[in-house]
Amino acid sequence: MYLTEDFRYNGAENFDWEAFFAPHRENDLFKQMDPEKLISRMRKHLQENNFKLSFAVSRLMRNLLKGCEPISPAVLELGAATGFLTRWLLSNYGGHGVLVDRSEASFKAYCALNDDLKGSITYLREDIFEFEFVRPFDVVCSFGLIEHFRDKHDVMEVHKKFLAPNGLILVLVPMDTPLSRTFLEIHPELNLGYRELMSEKEFKGVLMSNGLDVVGYGVSFGYVYDFCGAVCRVA
Repeated sequence: MYLTEDFRYNGAENFDWEAFFAPHRENDLFKQMDPEKLISRMRKHLQENNFKLSFAVSRLMRNLLKGCEPISPAVLELGAATGFLTRWLLSNYGGHGVLVDRSEASFKAYCALNDDLKGSITYLREDIFEFEFVRPFDVVCSFGLIEHFRDKHDVMEVHKKFLAPNGLILVLVPMDTPLSRTFLEIHPELNLGYRELMSEKEFKGVLMSNGLDVVGYGVSFGYVYDFCGAVCRVA
């Protein structure tokens, strides 16, 4: 049970319902609040948590991949950071993976991980638009990547470029909801570059307008921000 902080009252028996329903009561309440304390509490409530993220992503991924589960796939993750999706896929279906990300900070964070799956992963410190690879991949994926591009054609083409025939493209993005907007507003350090939060309709539109058939779709709620994901094949 979570007890909300009360700025004015001490117990239900003293609760002033007249004041609660009074017009413009917000002005009086805001005068009593400490803005820094309020923001601090909000940041604490909406703080990222790896365990909770793993749980939320796992639930979404199992729904997305139901009926098209890859078997020991070759996985390519674009803008991979620490390779969260790849490591999830390998832990559940085996196979091997390649992560592509030019960020030194992301690579250092990956190197600091204590994960036995790293023995099945190759990390390329390269730009996703410039690297080359000979063999195709059974799964090409990204999490929190395409929303950083105004024109999404080129980044979607990279997803398709290295895909094996009948392979799967897996894309997860933060979703345009009040919770996601609030999360990014109170964490400005995570919101320094261009980023679009897309509605379900907008996200599906991006995928279909770039020549993909959506074969699985899902939405994840319950984390500190909302996100949606799709499994696609090339049309």
